[in-house]
Amino acid sequence: MSGRAAVTRRTVLVGAAGLAGAAVAALAGCTATPTQRIALACGERGGTYLLFGELLRDAMTRRGLATLTARETDGSVDNLRLLADRDVDLALTLADAVAGAGADIVAIGRVYQNSLQCVVRADSPIFGLADLAGRRVSTGAAGSGATISATRVLEAAGLLPFDGAVPAHPVETVTRHLPDALSDLSSGAVDALFWSGGVPNPKIAEASRDGAVRLIPLSDALPAVSRRFPDTYFPVAIPSGIYDAARPVDTLGVANLLVARRELDDALVAGLVDLLIEDAANLVPVGSASVQFLTASSLIDTAPLPLHPAATRRYRERYG
Repeated sequence: MSGRAAVTRRTVLVGAAGLAGAAVAALAGCTATPTQRIALACGERGGTYLLFGELLRDAMTRRGLATLTARETDGSVDNLRLLADRDVDLALTLADAVAGAGADIVAIGRVYQNSLQCVVRADSPIFGLADLAGRRVSTGAAGSGATISATRVLEAAGLLPFDGAVPAHPVETVTRHLPDALSDLSSGAVDALFWSGGVPNPKIAEASRDGAVRLIPLSDALPAVSRRFPDTYFPVAIPSGIYDAARPVDTLGVANLLVARRELDDALVAGLVDLLIEDAANLVPVGSASVQFLTASSLIDTAPLPLHPAATRRYRERYG
């Protein structure tokens, strides 16, 4: 699926104009102390969004590209609001959260894969989506992309009202930050929690090392979710050994995008493209088992958002 999309985006890139020489000259060999200050809306403490943002901050400082502040937030929805309100200059967001983001919001690159994870207590009788019927479930923080993804999965599984259908035993949903959701799971205040991000998540991993939690598969919902939202979700297997699982856990994946407003400085955008390509190895959190999209053919596949015009030109400059 992503391969077909990448070919389409490459076709767009081939027809784009080359990067202006002045911008290239301004960026070449840039090692000076950064003077431009910008902010990136990331995500919750302990999640992949914030870890990636901190690695991006360090890489930008090394290059002298800008001084970046990686801001802790509730996640994708919160990030897009902050970006639209001009409270930040860059944002990380799940691809399924950008609907209605507005024509002013554009992408700089697709950076890594998120896995939707549903966590239950180790001694729980819940082993699949159907077992969540009538249960109390945290879908993530109120401003997170996880809540969007989890809600769509629960609707697809017939566990939430959708399109006139009312389940016999719907789930009761609440929104919680991950630490609070894990605490509620431990106490029995919720029966399951959803989280979307890279794997392993350190907080979930810590709970799994204590033998307290495990994941359930979510792949049963993929066909229905994909019919509603084509080219957005894809099958993912969380490897065995992650969270001490004895075998892989099949779930849904969704791409994570680095986005900005269209007005963001062209030279800065071009510099970010160079950084994503050349510093890819330094942008992967330690211990991450998630798929990274920091290659030319994957970075440009930012559907449903278009690329920033300066990003298009810079990818074209580098790869034709």
